[in-house]
Amino acid sequence: MDKSIFDKYINEMKQMSQNAAIKTVTTPEMRPEQTEVTPPNNDMSGEGYLLVNVTSIRSLYPVKNAKVTIFKGNIENMQKLAEGYTDESGKTELFPLPAPPASLAQEPSSTTIPFVTYNMLTEADGFVPTINYNAPVFDKITSLQNVNLLPKTVMNGDDDVIIIDEYENYPL
Repeated sequence: MDKSIFDKYINEMKQMSQNAAIKTVTTPEMRPEQTEVTPPNNDMSGEGYLLVNVTSIRSLYPVKNAKVTIFKGNIENMQKLAEGYTDESGKTELFPLPAPPASLAQEPSSTTIPFVTYNMLTEADGFVPTINYNAPVFDKITSLQNVNLLPKTVMNGDDDVIIIDEYENYPL
């Protein structure tokens, strides 16, 4: 591979890590408040699926054997729900997760949230750990969650956790 292309991607990743949407944190006090979304009536009689696709360098190549932990709560007080590893294509197996029933989305006047959110911690050798808060899961639907890991070399060997809140509104 041409070294100039790799250097270009490293520079892009450094810029991305400085973007306000991605927060690098070192201590719990610096972590953003998270907004977990759960239906108000707590009806979780449905089941949705989460498939995680882990890549590096802006989706340039898949990350094999990345450990993905699905949890509720924050990182200090997590309730671990599932754990799995990526295959050679960077994908996990489907994680079946409780979700509100699909019928909630069928009622036009309903103000009930028809999905639930889960959090993910993705770790792999040579990469900075990444937490994705609020990945949405709907009943009878497979949600795809992409995770782009930053190589530690891009972060100068820094082990700080990168946190991405999937529920934030991002300007286009």
